[in-house]
Amino acid sequence: VLENEDHKLSNNPSLYTLTETKKAIDKGLWPLYRYNPRKQSSAAFELDSSKIKNDIENFLKRENQLTLMSDNKPNFSSVLSGNLTSEINNKHLLTKMQAPDRSLIVLYGSDGGNAEEIAKRLASDANLMKFSSRCFTMNDISWEQVVDEETMILFVVSTAGQGEFPSNCKDAWKALENDVPSTLFQQVKYAVFAMGDSHYWPNPEEKVFYCKPGRDLDLRAAELGGERIVDLGFGDDQDEDGFESGYEIWRNLLWNALGCDVSLLPGAKPKVQPDDDIKSQSNFLRGTIAEGLQDRSTLALSYENTKLTKFHGIYQQDDRDLREQRRQQNLEKAFSFMVRIRAPAGVMTPVQWQMVDKLSSSHGNDTFKLTTRQAVQLHGILKFNLKESIQIINRELMDTLAACGDVNRNVMCNPNPSQSHIFKEIHEISAKLSEYLTPRTSAYHEIWLDKKQVAGAEIGDIEPLYGPTYLPRKFKIAIAVPPHNDVDVLAHCLNLLQLLKMIN
Repeated sequence: VLENEDHKLSNNPSLYTLTETKKAIDKGLWPLYRYNPRKQSSAAFELDSSKIKNDIENFLKRENQLTLMSDNKPNFSSVLSGNLTSEINNKHLLTKMQAPDRSLIVLYGSDGGNAEEIAKRLASDANLMKFSSRCFTMNDISWEQVVDEETMILFVVSTAGQGEFPSNCKDAWKALENDVPSTLFQQVKYAVFAMGDSHYWPNPEEKVFYCKPGRDLDLRAAELGGERIVDLGFGDDQDEDGFESGYEIWRNLLWNALGCDVSLLPGAKPKVQPDDDIKSQSNFLRGTIAEGLQDRSTLALSYENTKLTKFHGIYQQDDRDLREQRRQQNLEKAFSFMVRIRAPAGVMTPVQWQMVDKLSSSHGNDTFKLTTRQAVQLHGILKFNLKESIQIINRELMDTLAACGDVNRNVMCNPNPSQSHIFKEIHEISAKLSEYLTPRTSAYHEIWLDKKQVAGAEIGDIEPLYGPTYLPRKFKIAIAVPPHNDVDVLAHCLNLLQLLKMIN
């Protein structure tokens, strides 16, 4: 039987049905058997599909090869077919279970590291309060296993992307949302601390994304029968002390609700300086960057210096895939740096392009990216190669100053000045505007290009446009030549559209 279709119920013409049937047979979706009445009943039907025959033949060849290989090798544990890290962590979780009435588990989701830090501090606080505690990423546990052994769960989760869960808890959230019994948390008490940045969602319709993972987790735990210990807590990066403000309030409420003496808790983490203070006290973007570059004990720069290097076109990053491995080895994160090259209107000469290409291999991770704002980014540059990289870029008459940071960024316009004299003039205006809005501090040339600091530089340096605190946030300018909108005028802070009249 090739196919069985009730044509009374089908609107498809017969030719269409036959065509689709042939396609299904050719692809092996419908196995085709040939009947031979001369053979006994058990062998009367023979597979007559070359696609499936080939697939079976290839499978058997591979099986035979693997069998020969395994005969010469010792048998491996079945655990190797799964996630070894998760298996070890789950077994570690089971063996560490102590005093069920005074134990808890802290589960976290963190991309940038702040939520992980809060979770570990929370677990440490629990030990001071005579609780037996453990701390894991959400992806490293099994929900059924945890609720079998624990009656108290504390969650700390940050916000990624468009209100999304961080990468190290996405799988666990999907399972909790779709694949667990509806009464999973019936015997569980829980509390959630959510972290985010309200500044990213200034419009009323976007407020839903602020701390969305924490909100969703709190509601889902309640739906599964969990009992809240305290209301959902919020850590907002925009508070005076960042997320520390909200955490300190929530932490005290939590331990009070559990009948603990909060006076036993250590003081809050030292206050993080507001960005404006870091900038105003940096001696016009110098900070201690030069000293940090010489520090061979770490691949990272200090928190304050990473705030300042953004103005120099440099972001500190780390390899997320190696975080857990290096944490277990008691090593610092695998830090490296992204360097962004400023190119007004995205115009580069062939020689400059070749320089970037070569530099990405000699000093980076063989990667460079063209951004949507007509800049160029190099990735994977180690701290000890930063200075030489910046010098190579400057030798080809390019720079990284003001490619990032709370200043005017790259000025965009049509990227082809050769298209017409109008576009050429627009490009020239973009370059002049970019240069006019560039910070005037000499810190960039002193730190990266070995220019000598002028005597009394603190007095000599001045920012006539920005002032010592620069801007509250980044600023973006684009120039469009109507009717073209190749720079997307609605995606920038300032858009210039009527320059044709000015030029004419």
